[in-house]
Formats: sequence, C-alpha cells, structure tokens
Amino acid sequence: MSPPAQRRPYARRGAATVEFALIVPVLVMILMFSMYLTELVRAKLKLQELARYAVWEMTSYTLSDFANAQHDQAFAEANKEAMEEALERFKDLDSVEPEAQRGNFVARYVDVTGTLQNKEIPFVEAGLALGNNGEGYASEIVSAVNIGANGLMDFWKFNTRGWVEAEVSMKFENVLIPRSYLDEGGSGGFFTVDTFGGNDLRSLALKTRFSMYADPWNLEDGSDATMRGRRAGAHRRGDEQYSHGLYQQVDRMVFLGVRERIEDNIGIIGDFRQFIQQFAPAFLGAFVVSHNYGPSPGGTEATDWGRECIGEDTGIESYPPEAEGGLNNLNRFSQIDWPRPTCFDTAPFRDQPYARSQYIKIFKARGDYFMGCKNPQAEDPSAPTSANSTQGDKNTRVVNCE
Repeated sequence: MSPPAQRRPYARRGAATVEFALIVPVLVMILMFSMYLTELVRAKLKLQELARYAVWEMTSYTLSDFANAQHDQAFAEANKEAMEEALERFKDLDSVEPEAQRGNFVARYVDVTGTLQNKEIPFVEAGLALGNNGEGYASEIVSAVNIGANGLMDFWKFNTRGWVEAEVSMKFENVLIPRSYLDEGGSGGFFTVDTFGGNDLRSLALKTRFSMYADPWNLEDGSDATMRGRRAGAHRRGDEQYSHGLYQQVDRMVFLGVRERIEDNIGIIGDFRQFIQQFAPAFLGAFVVSHNYGPSPGGTEATDWGRECIGEDTGIESYPPEAEGGLNNLNRFSQIDWPRPTCFDTAPFRDQPYARSQYIKIFKARGDYFMGCKNPQAEDPSAPTSANSTQGDKNTRVVNCE
C-alpha cells in the first residue's frame, strides 16, 4: 500500500480534471455570448449607417420645386429612389458586397426596412435661440414667430420642409446561443437552465433614427436666368417663353403674392399687363437675372449671350476674366436701366470688394474641374455622362461632367 504522500499528486490531478470539466461549459457560454454581443453591436452600427446613408442620399436630390411649387411630389420621387437604393445596398447589412449572406453562424438579419419623413423646418431654430429651455414666454414667442413666418412662406409657395428623418429597423435573429445548454432532459436535469435569462433572445427588434436638414435649396440644373429682349427671367437653354424656375418663384411673390388674386378679381388688369409687356417691361411682373461665374461666351454664343460689359461706358472698366460670365449688360438686350450703369454682377452672395466675396473664393477654390467635372452644376460627378444615374428621372435637362 502506497504512503499518503505518494497519492497526493494523483489526487490533485483528479481535482484539476473535475474543475476543468465544470468550468469549460461556462467558458463556452461566455465565448458564445461574447460573439453574440459583438455581432449585435455591429448590426446596430450598420443600421445607424443605413439611416445616415439614406438621409445623406436625399441631399443629392432637388427637394424644392421652385418652378412648379410641387415640393411634396419632388420629395416623394426622391424618397422612392433614395430609399430603394439604400435598402438594396444594406439589405444584408454589408453595404460592400452586393449579394452577401444576410447573416452568419452567429445571427441572421431579417426584415431590413426603412422610411423617410419630410418634416417642417422652423423659421427660428428654438435650440439656437433659447438653448435647451423649451418653457416660458420666450418659447411661446418663438413658436408664434415660426407659425407666422412659415405660414407666409407657404403662402408664397416656398418649401417650408426639408428636415429629413430616416427611421430604419430590422430583426436580429439568434442562431448561435441555445435556450437550454447541456440539458440532460426531464424536469430535474442538472443542466436545465434558461441561458436567455428569462428573456426571448430568439429575435430582437432593432430600430434607429437619423435626421438632418437635407434640402440643398438649389435649382435643378443651375442654368442662367437671363434676359431676352424685354423679358427678364428666361431660361438660358430654353426658348423665350420658357421661364426660369427662379423667375417663377420670385413671380409668385410679386405684390406680396396677391397679384394673381388681383388679376383674377379685376380681369382688365391682367389683360392690360399682357398687352403692355409686348413692348415694355411688365410693371406688375418680376425682374430676375442670375448668371453663374465663368468666362464670357465666345464664338456663335457671343451674339446671343455676349455680355460686353468691360468698358468705360458700361461702368465696369476691369473684371477678372474667369468671372465675366456673372455680369449682365442691361443695355445689351433692352433699355430698362438706361442711361445709368448698364452692367452689374448677378452672382449671389457677393461682397465688396470683389476679392473678399465668399462666392468668388469658393469659385476659385474649386478650380477648373470641380469634383472632377469639366462643367459646373454637373448631375453626377462620378461619371462622364449622367444617363445611368438619372435613368427614370423626369428632368431631361441634365448637365454632364464632360
């Protein structure tokens, strides 16, 4: 019979084996839950990425229809295309591989859906004016100002919306973790334990939101609103009767927006306006001219669109040649403003002197090929032609990069 001292190493080995057998199931469960939680966090982050992507995608669409004031229709069309594209890209929560599996051995991604809402933008942002305090008379005053201001903007048929909010959701279905682990069966099994902790982890509903002001306030093609004969506000690419969208928006604001009602109630005023504008400026109409910066047109276009603004008799003796296209010569097409200086700068947000203008700083900073495009206001900077990216769009007046 062996002495007790010689039996101790074998006893310790047996104890270690038993401890290892007991701790391994716990370690396996910890490992499985670690993988499950890691994949859950990843799915949540990808869902947030989907929401951000959908809203940012809306910034590439024109949400304000200045020409026809059909803002809701413009948003509906953009919403349909942007959300379909976003869901197609993120249906498997991969966003890289086009046909990746919707999940892995840890979990499956089911019912990835999303919606976009077009919310009203307050005229005065309460958070900026009042901070986080939304109570008291100050808040009531800001609310009243917003109601009145947005009501007036809506009367002029401006787009008072453009605060786009995306809400996306999905179901995160558990594949890896079993509800009961190492269950021997029966009600008295030693390992009969609910590993879900009394919760249902088979399918978790995940949801997230993201919102931002997405309306870029730009026209569809960015073309010039120019003069033809005695008409101001003609689209540069259309005929004389094709009004520019900017002109149509301003025209709705003439006489504080009540001109049409006056003409409808007093028909002779409308008839007289139609008659007088045949040979004189429309005194009840709008006068809108806006040119993009750029070199003055040359060649055959110089006859119709030449500015001829540099000279002692025009009021402008010198001007940067790369920005002469932003000038407009009233005397070139009509006698509206004669004999005062006949040339003026129509580019928006200009300051004096010219070198300090934020508009010209941006114009110079972008270079000759803005975002890789030879033409300004291009529809799709990622392609020489925009046919593929604009397929199905009603707007056929797209500008290509080349």
